[in-house]
Amino acid sequence: MQNTITRLQDRLEQFRISCEKRDSQIREQKETYKDAKPDFRQAFEQTILKDIKDLINPLKEQFNAHGLVLKLEHHKNHGHFRSSDNHTNPYIVLAIESSKKSLRDRWYNCPFLTFESDINLGKVMLYSYNESIEYFSYKNHPNQSDKKLVYETKLAEYKVVDILPLFENFVDKTLKNIDKLEIVPKHETMHTEDQIAKLMNEITTWKDKYCVLLEKYNSFLEDDKNNG
Repeated sequence: MQNTITRLQDRLEQFRISCEKRDSQIREQKETYKDAKPDFRQAFEQTILKDIKDLINPLKEQFNAHGLVLKLEHHKNHGHFRSSDNHTNPYIVLAIESSKKSLRDRWYNCPFLTFESDINLGKVMLYSYNESIEYFSYKNHPNQSDKKLVYETKLAEYKVVDILPLFENFVDKTLKNIDKLEIVPKHETMHTEDQIAKLMNEITTWKDKYCVLLEKYNSFLEDDKNNG
């Protein structure tokens, strides 16, 4: 466990450092690309998509060990969720699903987050789906009635620290509700609850370690802002 925590901390420290360098470069370049449609996709991939990948990679191993999959789809790796989309506007879909579920059930029977974008406006919107059990859909399409806008910004003004609390909240809510979604047979419920409790403890430990890094990163942004 200690080795896992140390490894996560090292990965997250590297992530923080790369974000600092990347944000510094983006601030210098954003006047160039913020209104340029041909550059929007590249900027989206270098900022939001890269951050999401770097954020979830340290957690995949822990989720897989507990029979869960932290799944990512996007416009360059599209599949079941948005297969009919022409991908004019780049997007990201993030979900936590059971590895025991069939492929046709994935995405539809679980909460998920999706970043959608508008090249014409230079904006990015983050929506949550199926967050509430009451609106849960077992049909072969996402439940549009439970689509909720949780974050919106111009791509040129995006900051990774803005989405970290939203991601953490999504993970917390999903893990708390996942045993209510009947993703495993009844006789496995107790075993699954034990797994979820253990995973929640690991996530909490990860979050505690990351709080220190987040404070340092916020301090960096504040100092950078004060220094012009």
